[in-house]
Amino acid sequence: MRNRFFNFADTAAEAFAKAVLFIVFMACTVYLTIDAGLVGIVFFFVVLAFARWVWHSEHAEEDADDTHAQHDA
Repeated sequence: MRNRFFNFADTAAEAFAKAVLFIVFMACTVYLTIDAGLVGIVFFFVVLAFARWVWHSEHAEEDADDTHAQHDA
């Protein structure tokens, strides 16, 4: 039961952190687009590319861990 609670708490904290980062990202993008035009658009795509790279690397590590766990079993 304790493990389930901490798994849920970790998931909730991670979701909250992602939501906050997304809001900050969108606010910066809107501000830069209004204030500097092209800079905001470039900022949007650079940060989006970085986020996709980080998200992909997280899932690649999880997939690798799952593969090792299946081979060890």
